[in-house]
Amino acid sequence: MLKISNFELMAIIYMMVLLVIVIISAIIAFKNLSIRERKYDVFMIENNELTVLSGIPVRYRLSDIEMVVFSKTVSRGNYGGRMRILKKGGLLGRIFLFDASAYRKKFAFSSTCEEIDFITEDLMKQLREHGIKCIKK
Repeated sequence: MLKISNFELMAIIYMMVLLVIVIISAIIAFKNLSIRERKYDVFMIENNELTVLSGIPVRYRLSDIEMVVFSKTVSRGNYGGRMRILKKGGLLGRIFLFDASAYRKKFAFSSTCEEIDFITEDLMKQLREHGIKCIKK
């Protein structure tokens, strides 16, 4: 019969606990990688709702949206995108701002005109796939 001392038993238990902690940490890290990229999205569309992800998320039912108007602004050489949702019945939604973070998927200190144009085209494509009319000013 194999004899294991108390010290060896404790060492085995500590190694097993350490292995479990490493596995759990790896799982959490991989989940956070996918969440980090979504953190910079301008909006998401789920369950027939458009959720604008700007600070406090704002939800619009797709059936209530008449059109989404995109434009861009410039301040001190830094460009920014603007998105405004027009609801059916002529109601205007507030203006939502976005920058190159949506394109780079990380924090952006400044945005170029080309990046804002690229992001705007991509956002318009996503909205049109769900039957939402979009215009760019």
